[in-house]
Amino acid sequence: FLATIPKGATEGDEHFYRAPVLTNNAAGWTSGNKPESALQWTPAVANLETIAHWMPIKRQTANRYKLLESIVTNSLLLGLDLRCNEYALRGSNSSGIVGVLNTTGILEHNKASGKNIKDTLAAMKRKVRVATGIAPTHVCLSPYAIEELSEEKDSTGRYLFPEIANGGTIAGLTVVEDVNMTVAAHDSVQAKESALVYYPAGASFDVADPEEVIVGLKDSQLIQNEYTILAETTACLRVDMPACFCHCADLGIAAEA
Repeated sequence: FLATIPKGATEGDEHFYRAPVLTNNAAGWTSGNKPESALQWTPAVANLETIAHWMPIKRQTANRYKLLESIVTNSLLLGLDLRCNEYALRGSNSSGIVGVLNTTGILEHNKASGKNIKDTLAAMKRKVRVATGIAPTHVCLSPYAIEELSEEKDSTGRYLFPEIANGGTIAGLTVVEDVNMTVAAHDSVQAKESALVYYPAGASFDVADPEEVIVGLKDSQLIQNEYTILAETTACLRVDMPACFCHCADLGIAAEA
């Protein structure tokens, strides 16, 4: 998901106004008060959050296996990317990154009885288009939801969605594969599959400190023949146009264990 969102640079927390949805009361008029429409801009703030993790390495081991440091570095950077992506979708830190799915003002959609998933995605696409005037271009689904769709066939045995894959299309939307679209099980409720239809430029991920890997000593590690590799970044997520995102929390597909 995060790879599809515009990136920017920032020097601190960002204060901005969220674009409103037009309450359009335009109508014919003959006398009296003319119809009044409304736009209510909402002040918001995107707080910076530092995301980091580190790993110790035995100095002698690294000396003997030259690739080890590179492997550890790549693993740390991958972990950083995965966590940034998770936060961009489901972050809930009111003092840091609040993900798109927890942002006030995004559109919600309930899958109607008798509607298949493609119909549901088309309805979500229409909701964004009507609310903002902007046509959404992407749909974010979990790998399991994509697998389920790819296996659906008509009565003659032909696949209904042959192009449903990461980077493929469904209902005119580019498919984005993201494991974070699976809603985790909780309180005896089975895990579910969700979907997010969106226009990427409705949000941006702004970086204050780019991803960086630092090698150094920590505390007593010097005398223990260890050193530390640290990877971190500091960024914020701002959602300027929440109505560019439409979320369906339950596609009617039970997540696979």
